[in-house]
Amino acid sequence: MKRARGVWLTVLLAAAASAPVLAQGPRVKAPIANNPIVEVTGTIGAVRLTLGEGMPSIVVNRVDAKPVAVWLGSMRYLMDQRFSPKVGEAVEV
Repeated sequence: MKRARGVWLTVLLAAAASAPVLAQGPRVKAPIANNPIVEVTGTIGAVRLTLGEGMPSIVVNRVDAKPVAVWLGSMRYLMDQRFSPKVGEAVEV
């Protein structure tokens, strides 16, 4: 009797633990994944790279179009890579 109760308790706990996994829907692609790849070439017009000021970015001045802000990602990663952009440098993203 105790053994049967232990088995049922184990089955019940296993079912409860697997419920969130089974409740997930099918994998769906993120909406941003359908956006086209964009290449930006020009010179750096401004650098926004200050600790504590959010995600760093640069402004790229393109020859034939308006300037574009490019968000660079993790400040910690950029510091590890010794990334140091300068205004006026050529850049291709």
